[in-house]
Amino acid sequence: MTAVTLSLFFGIAFLGTRFAWAAWLAFSFGLLSVLYFEKQRTLSATLVQSADSLPAIRTAMASIPLSFWLRMLLFMVAIPAWLYLVAHAALTFHRWL
Repeated sequence: MTAVTLSLFFGIAFLGTRFAWAAWLAFSFGLLSVLYFEKQRTLSATLVQSADSLPAIRTAMASIPLSFWLRMLLFMVAIPAWLYLVAHAALTFHRWL
């Protein structure tokens, strides 16, 4: 969790600078990590309460809120957009040299 906290902190700290592309990468890494840990916590809690079988896993997956899946979809779309921003920033920086 320390890496998540640091990445969120640096993501916010560098937003106003010319390292904004690094800020977006750090911030997206932090948010994706938070989402991953939330999913793992939800699945673990559900599987501990039920038997380890295929129906239990299906029940666990169904118990994850829809908002989690919508956020995952958002990041599946947002990450390529942020990578485009990083590539654009790198090309712009290369032109400055």
